[in-house]
Amino acid sequence: MASFMSLPPEIRTEIYDLCLFPQHDYVAIHYCTKPRDLVSTTFKSPIFRLSAQIRTEALIRLFKTKAFEFSDLASMLRLLNWAGDYADMIKEVKIYVFKEITDETVVEQLRERLATMKGLKTITLLRSKTPNGMPSTIWYNMMRTVRVTEKAETQGVRINSVRVGQ
Repeated sequence: MASFMSLPPEIRTEIYDLCLFPQHDYVAIHYCTKPRDLVSTTFKSPIFRLSAQIRTEALIRLFKTKAFEFSDLASMLRLLNWAGDYADMIKEVKIYVFKEITDETVVEQLRERLATMKGLKTITLLRSKTPNGMPSTIWYNMMRTVRVTEKAETQGVRINSVRVGQ
């Protein structure tokens, strides 16, 4: 009997597409407090548990074809660190910036990680106003963070800014 891995790569790719969020163009990751949260929620699909090779192929396909939406910077950093080099294939990232971040190490680590992402083409920052009606300080800091990455300056990463809410 033939195994899954004996199928042509094109057929395996179609199967991954059918198994990995087929109704969505993006994968949402919200308030991930530890790497284990990723495995128990976003990456819970049985396809990731079949074998190491299938997991690798499925992750590569997911990262190459879906945008990733994050509710906070720490969740984004956790995914990027958990995924290792595979995260470099992500093409589009949306980040909601709704609250102030006091941990400068998260911003610095994220800046360093964004600079290494070879496949990244678009970063969209979705921001809200603070209660006093002024744009969030962290939004300005995050814009500065993504603009100063070598990637944004030399390789044409498109940076969008969108205000949400009133």
